[in-house]
Amino acid sequence: MEAVAGHTCGVIREKLHLSKKVIIACATEDDSVQVWDLETNKINYSNAECPGNAGKGNAQFKQLDEQTLVFTNTDDDTNLDYPVYRFDLVNFFTIHSVDVSAHVAGNSFVVPGGTMECAMGA
Repeated sequence: MEAVAGHTCGVIREKLHLSKKVIIACATEDDSVQVWDLETNKINYSNAECPGNAGKGNAQFKQLDEQTLVFTNTDDDTNLDYPVYRFDLVNFFTIHSVDVSAHVAGNSFVVPGGTMECAMGA
């Protein structure tokens, strides 16, 4: 397996056996998704592909919960400027119709529900 340049990584737990997996994806020159099983120490290519041009910018995985990653800071040539995706080992990338174009220059983060309040027009 060759090294992947310009990639993003995230750790999730496989639902059935609860083993930890490192998701290595969306490199600048490769749209593949690799899954590193920490229990067996093996890296495999999955059937998933990175959405559009998502890996060409500053896309990053953030952990939503033990089995789900959020893929942010994307630019995938859809009609949305910078959509947000969910990633899990069953459905792979699932788009959410959220336009976060105002935040593309910065970074995104995930906080527990009900712990933050946003004020508009400040």
